[in-house]
Amino acid sequence: MEELRVVAKVMLISAVLSAGIRYGAPLLAWSPTLPLVLGMIVLPSLLMALVLGWRSQRATDAKTEG
Repeated sequence: MEELRVVAKVMLISAVLSAGIRYGAPLLAWSPTLPLVLGMIVLPSLLMALVLGWRSQRATDAKTEG
């Protein structure tokens, strides 16, 4: 049952992000410069690496304390 909840959360977040990109992106008036494009490509991977590293560090700390 827990797996179903996780899948539902991922699908909901994905749908919200997709709708935000579809309908919100045209409202932004950004010029396609190289730093902006590189940032948009690299930022999601960098954020995910930071979150996973932080979670890994917390899990390691919890094991050493308990």
